[in-house]
Amino acid sequence: MGMPARREAQPTPRATPSHFGRSRCLMGSREGFSIQTDASVGGRRMDEQRDGSSCTEARDYTTRHLALTLRVDFQARRLQGRAALTIEALRDGLTSLTLDTRDLKIIKATSNGLEAEFSLGDEHSFKGTPLTISFPFEMLRGQQAVVEISYETSPEASALQWLTAEQTAGRKHPYLFSQCQAIHCRSMVPCQDTPSVKSTYNARVSVPKELVVLMSANRDGELPDNHDESRKIYCFRQTVPIPSYLIALVVGCLESRVIGPRSRVWSEKEMVDAAAREFEETETMLKTAENLIGAYVWGQYDLLVLPPSFPYGGMENPCLTFVTPTLLAGDKSLSNVIAHEISHSWTGNLVTNKTWEHFWLNEGHTVYLERMIGRCMFDEELRQFEANSGWKSLLEATEVLDQIDWNAWFHSPGIPPFTPHYNTSLTDGCISLRKKWTTASDSELSCFSEEDLKNMSSQQKIEFLALLLLEPPLRLNKVEKMQEVYNFNGIKNAEIKFRWLRLCLRSRWEKAIPLALQMVTVQGRMKFTRPLYRDLYNFEKARQQTIDTFMKNKPSMHPITAALVAKDLHLV
Repeated sequence: MGMPARREAQPTPRATPSHFGRSRCLMGSREGFSIQTDASVGGRRMDEQRDGSSCTEARDYTTRHLALTLRVDFQARRLQGRAALTIEALRDGLTSLTLDTRDLKIIKATSNGLEAEFSLGDEHSFKGTPLTISFPFEMLRGQQAVVEISYETSPEASALQWLTAEQTAGRKHPYLFSQCQAIHCRSMVPCQDTPSVKSTYNARVSVPKELVVLMSANRDGELPDNHDESRKIYCFRQTVPIPSYLIALVVGCLESRVIGPRSRVWSEKEMVDAAAREFEETETMLKTAENLIGAYVWGQYDLLVLPPSFPYGGMENPCLTFVTPTLLAGDKSLSNVIAHEISHSWTGNLVTNKTWEHFWLNEGHTVYLERMIGRCMFDEELRQFEANSGWKSLLEATEVLDQIDWNAWFHSPGIPPFTPHYNTSLTDGCISLRKKWTTASDSELSCFSEEDLKNMSSQQKIEFLALLLLEPPLRLNKVEKMQEVYNFNGIKNAEIKFRWLRLCLRSRWEKAIPLALQMVTVQGRMKFTRPLYRDLYNFEKARQQTIDTFMKNKPSMHPITAALVAKDLHLV
């Protein structure tokens, strides 16, 4: 949920050693490597756990640096690449290296400049295909070697979405963006695709000269492409070690606006000015986070507003946060997503979950820090409101916990068996209005007016609609009356519009069908797209139109989104 309408900013308190983030045990090393611990889990030492989502053996090797050379071919929808990995042996007697790949065409491999034999293993349903490279030498613990792989990506690479010119806002040039979290980097780069391995990287990317390249790294200059005068090369350097899922690439006809001493916002020119206004408080958020948890070590903090098909609200790629255009509400009411992604600069990007089984470590600490930023910029009442809403959402997602044997559950993952108590002054108004609507008789509908929402923030309106979604569907005449007095159809805030359309579809209001189909078409954020598609499918009068809309728009959807929506619509 976003922040309320602008209030006078409160002085930002400086964190004390007892506050979040100052202790060594939380922050880990400044170099950004994953936290190691001697604790045992399920009878195994933590440092002996393997990543069940990776084919690589991180106990044998770790990647220290990646040098990446890419040529972007829009016509073939492929990346032609060379990946030079500086690897370090973690034990003696190693004669081969296994990397993660998915749908990559491997052309050649070398080790320390010598041609090396390589083989591809059996394809796994979600891990992809392991690539094993044999060395003409034996490695000892602590030794390093450079392994270089020449390869091409597939047009169906799960990490990449290729947009035609017609699918962009400008309609003149094609567009490419990546999304590597969680285990999709292996379809773009052969690598140790596990969050337990972190490395620095540098890259050179050749593209048509009218396009711009951005990556999750600091820009390091431009060069002519000596092989093709119609192209140029963009250079990048990331000096802080990162896991593979944070490698990011975008190519498009992009413009930028300066929004702070270390920040720019990037997008197609049609959105760049609106984005600059929406995110003008970025530097304030950065400084607030630094006061809470320490220096920002990444150099640049830029924002990129992606095309509507981007499947997430935001992605915390270092130096370049990706965000959805659905955040452009016009009133900064959804800018808390930026606070969330900024927080990931410490919790996630510097200190990272060791495997994807422990992803909650990334997101849990980041949500906490996001809310602390909100408290410092606005007030404690806001933090209490958002924490209370989050707690209720967690309980809704876990009713099943009432059936758990707590003595056994004590030794397993789960939420604590207690209920926190929050200030509910902002929530109470939402609950009161919800009750008024659910209990009103037909003769009492005339008592509602636009004044009901006059003093409510965008976050309270979101909460009001979310509470109604927990109730049985409203009668159709109530939904029609709600539109008459509140005009939710005219609101630009995507979080409000999403919940309002779900409410309408559940009440079987046929006028909401085209509005919902429009929302799943003009943007591709999975948080909105999947639930709306499911609600449309469950509305029998909308079902065939929903399937037809999906099939028509599937080629322009992100491959991850399209695959999951197809399951939601029972098409696979």
